Amino acid sequence: MGLINLRLWIGDRSQPDPLAIASICFFGGSYSLFEVAWLHNTSPVEFGEIARWSQIASWGTVVSLAIFLRIHLRGGREWLFWSVIGLRTFGMFINFAMPVNIQYREVTAIEQITVLGEKLSYPIGVANPWHLVQALSLVLLLVYTIDACRSVWQRGERRKALVFGGGAALLSLTGLMMAGAIIWLSVKLPPFASPALMFVVLAMTLEFDYDLRRSKYLAHELTNREVELTEALEQLSLSANAGNVGIWARDLSTDNVWVNQKMRELYKFEDGDEITIGLYMEKVHPDDREALESQLQAAIESGNTYEAEYRIRLQNGDIRWVRSIGRSQDQDDGRKMIRGASVDITRRKQAEAEAHDLSHRLIDAQEKERARLARELHDGLSQSLAILSIQLQSLVNKDGDGIKKQVEKLTGQVQQLSTEIHRISHELHPSKISQLGLESALRGFCREVQAAHHLRVGFRAVGVPRSLPNDISLCIYRIAQESLQNVIKHSGASAANVDLTVTDNILRLVITDNGSGFDTQLARSRESLGLISMQERIRAVDGTLTVDSVPDAGTKIEARVSLPKS
Repeated sequence: MGLINLRLWIGDRSQPDPLAIASICFFGGSYSLFEVAWLHNTSPVEFGEIARWSQIASWGTVVSLAIFLRIHLRGGREWLFWSVIGLRTFGMFINFAMPVNIQYREVTAIEQITVLGEKLSYPIGVANPWHLVQALSLVLLLVYTIDACRSVWQRGERRKALVFGGGAALLSLTGLMMAGAIIWLSVKLPPFASPALMFVVLAMTLEFDYDLRRSKYLAHELTNREVELTEALEQLSLSANAGNVGIWARDLSTDNVWVNQKMRELYKFEDGDEITIGLYMEKVHPDDREALESQLQAAIESGNTYEAEYRIRLQNGDIRWVRSIGRSQDQDDGRKMIRGASVDITRRKQAEAEAHDLSHRLIDAQEKERARLARELHDGLSQSLAILSIQLQSLVNKDGDGIKKQVEKLTGQVQQLSTEIHRISHELHPSKISQLGLESALRGFCREVQAAHHLRVGFRAVGVPRSLPNDISLCIYRIAQESLQNVIKHSGASAANVDLTVTDNILRLVITDNGSGFDTQLARSRESLGLISMQERIRAVDGTLTVDSVPDAGTKIEARVSLPKS
């Protein structure tokens, strides 16, 4: 049993229990050899020497047992534990300081008794009072065992308390009774102490049998779990294949990457390739590689889930869009892994690009149609009205006060109509944008709105260059136009502010008012045409639009567009 437990400890040194058991077995076996020697000895002097040296084995057995109880039961008062070890060690030193040993001052004779047909020796002599030190150590061992078993019992581990507590308690009691009967009561019996060890051995055997049966049960459960896990993995693999999902796992200690078959198909890895993070990153498009590596590193350091969309470039030059999601995990063996899944989103990206392009072309077509209408109004109708106004004005020089008054009235009406047509023409296609720039066009529009309506419109521009891409200028102008028209129609505001700034190559338009505000969620659910129009316009130039409004608290609309670096 000692060899078995020593082998178990060598296999797993994090568990000290087997080493303590092996120590008990080896010291107990050594003590049994000393017993065999003195039971067949007839010389008082030799008997005393054998008994003296046997105390080393006795000391090792008691100390190892106390240590095992401390480790395995994890209970009992610490001072009792150290008292047992201290007294037993003190007794061993006294044993070697005495003329004979700690048990006898003097062995005067050796007598024999026949037991089962064999003659066994026992000593006759003067008892050593220092033997009480060893007896007291056994008493303290018994008390410590009871105290430790009480703690284990209260924790609910009653089987362990009964088995090991009972074995250690019986060993202590047997040792005390044997020593008292032979040394102090002079009972004519051979000094047997090693049989008391059988109580501890029996306890260990019962525990070993329990562990074997429990291991058998756990092995059966493990087999069942493995079957269930295999079925679950097969089901997961089928689901992943059906959903065109690639599954992968990266070992951070080796940087090796495990992938399933669908992942190999997605990245065009060869079946025999050993995939590393370097080979994996080589597939990622150079423009997306740095961002992906940053996201992976952030996930490793924080332990959070990461999501990324990036392009991979295949050997034949094709580009695929991939969406990946993963999370780092600490394994039981101390390794760190990142597990995740990837899916091909190329078709979705193509559809988004087509929709984006279609939206851009629709808006462009709309603007071209507006420009055509504006030219027709300006070059056709507006000029005709101007000529008519001149002709009517010529009638003023003719006789007749009535005709003169009538002509003047008509002239005023025609001029007013011409002004209105010019305004409509400007709203349909603001030529000021291309002539004077976005800032001047917006400033003029804000003045026109303020003059035509009971609304104070403040305008501020900072850092806006005169020359901007036409599509961006027109987009920002239309958003400002739509926003102020909504303020006039729906908010009941008395004042509005328009801020146009460029910072860090970002064009930013912010429009605020002090009106009634509205519920943005309700507006989205009703698919407000004004909001949809602004969203589509800003999306066409790869910008963003945010609408912040609360009922009775005004509205804030912010549009942001990245300008070309050139």
